Amino acid sequence: MNHPLPLWTLLLLGASSALAVATPACDPPVYDITEEAGPPPAPTDAKSDVVVVDTTTCLACVDAPDMPGPGCGNESAACQADDQCSSLFACVLASGCIGGPPSTFITCALPCANEAGGIPASAAALFECLANGACAKACVTK
Repeated sequence: MNHPLPLWTLLLLGASSALAVATPACDPPVYDITEEAGPPPAPTDAKSDVVVVDTTTCLACVDAPDMPGPGCGNESAACQADDQCSSLFACVLASGCIGGPPSTFITCALPCANEAGGIPASAAALFECLANGACAKACVTK
């Protein structure tokens, strides 16, 4: 037994057919990659624009008072008072997440967040201060 197609189905098929005819074929460029991608070469002289972040300097900033600043002392104290946050931050430090760009910090910290059972508000405030706030110059590269 044949069932007639509803009108909306016929309209949709007609519109998609017309669109397919009117749209030129997509021809993406082909790239030939012969070498494996790797990290960029290390700088060879002191005049390089590579920025190195010292974890000790970063942590000193994180523990410094917010006022007069720069520091994340309020956020750090709130994090240390929260067991979930303090274990998350300890994992972030142990994993070496400090020192790269903010996007790398976030990617690096995600497994720690999963291990800690999530990101408590105190950790979010500390990480915001560390990666984008008062301590960004001491803790991440741009």
